[in-house]
Parts: sequence; structure tokens; C-alpha cells
Amino acid sequence: SQIHAFCLFATHFHELTALDQEIPHVKNLHVVAHVSDSSEASRDKEITLLYKVEPGICDKSFGIHVAELANFPENVVKLAKRKADELEDFHTDHSGDAEMPPEVVEEGTKIVEELLRTWASQTPGTDGEDVVMGDEELSPEAQLEELKRCVEQFRPRIEGNAWVQTVLASM
Repeated sequence: SQIHAFCLFATHFHELTALDQEIPHVKNLHVVAHVSDSSEASRDKEITLLYKVEPGICDKSFGIHVAELANFPENVVKLAKRKADELEDFHTDHSGDAEMPPEVVEEGTKIVEELLRTWASQTPGTDGEDVVMGDEELSPEAQLEELKRCVEQFRPRIEGNAWVQTVLASM
């Protein structure tokens, strides 16, 4: 607050945009982008960066668009979109946890932890705690099949917990 050095940076930490309210010489600027519906699907967006800088914060992130162009795995992009939706409206808590009673989240967490412990203990070549994918003793495909068997064992408990269902749906 005393040096007044010029600094330019980009961040996804929206909390930092509040610094312009606390420090008089801090200014928020953003690069303008035109966002329109894609011709392929109404849910997808076409983004055109306009190479123009304007005052204020940008309320959107375009990293996911870049990830899609770089052919990131679909499940990674889907999870990133969900998280971006939660984070871009940073004045409201949109996390699934906040919408569910704490006991449902706690029980769901216990179910997932127990499922993972069961998988680790039933998978050959593990120490009962960690499963190393691609371990010489068991192929990744065989390890995945073992995980699927464990999920089937836990299916009634999974289906009985809304939080676990929400977590699985986001993958």
C-alpha cells in the first residue's frame, strides 16, 4: 500500500477482486469476450476473445473452453464445468454439501471411505490401505473390475444416500 508499483496479473481467486475496495490505487480490469450459443448444442458456448480490456472484474472463466479445445477427457471437463458454475457466482454458496443436512454428508463420506477401504483390502497386491493402479501384480483393468464389485456390494447404501449419489453423478 506504500510502494505503488505497477503490477498486472490474472487470477481465479475472486476474493482478490475485493482489494479495489480496500486499496485506492488497485483497479480491476478484464479482457472482453463474446459468448454465444454453439450451433451444435444449445448448452455449449462459443467464445470469441475480443482483445479489448475494460474496467471491472470478469465474472466468467474461459479455461474450460480451452480445455475442451485441447481435448481434455470429457469427465474432467464435466466436473470442471460443475465447479465453475459453483465458483463463478461467488456471492452464493452452491455446493451440494450446503443443500444437504450435515448428517447426510457425514454418512455419505463414511460410505465412500468404507467402500475405498474395502476395495483396498480385497484387491490383491495391496497393503490393505493403498491401491496402486498399474501395479505389476494386477492390471488396471482387473483393479477396475474389483472396484466395480465393491461398488455393487455397497449399492444399497449408495442409493440410500443423496450426497453419495450427487458425488457419483458429477463424475
